[in-house]
Amino acid sequence: MTVLEAGLPLARSRAADLVDLTKPRITLMILLTALQSLDSEQLEAAEMDGAGALSRFWHIVLPHLARAITVVILIQTIFLLSVFAEILVTTNGGPGYATTNITFLVYAQSLLQFDVGGGSAGGIVAVILAN
Repeated sequence: MTVLEAGLPLARSRAADLVDLTKPRITLMILLTALQSLDSEQLEAAEMDGAGALSRFWHIVLPHLARAITVVILIQTIFLLSVFAEILVTTNGGPGYATTNITFLVYAQSLLQFDVGGGSAGGIVAVILAN
């Protein structure tokens, strides 16, 4: 469950629940695979050269994980946007705001209320919260 959905009633769609359950597993799998592909000899060489744990993480591990982190950001953004279709088709955000998420609110703000500035600001917030 995302931060914005925490206060909503439990009458959310099941499709949104399934997508929310798969995100952490995929993220952990991608990052764990990237960590396992890291060459331990580089870390050993840095340790022998006197690099501390934070320095090894910052200069060796984090650059190695950069592509995996980019993939995770893209996948989570796609998952966030894919829930929109289920909500629009099944409940149209209702009853009230029971099944509304931030993506649906961006849609309503931009296309139904013709406030493109508010919708684009909401879209940026949605991408930040998705990651």
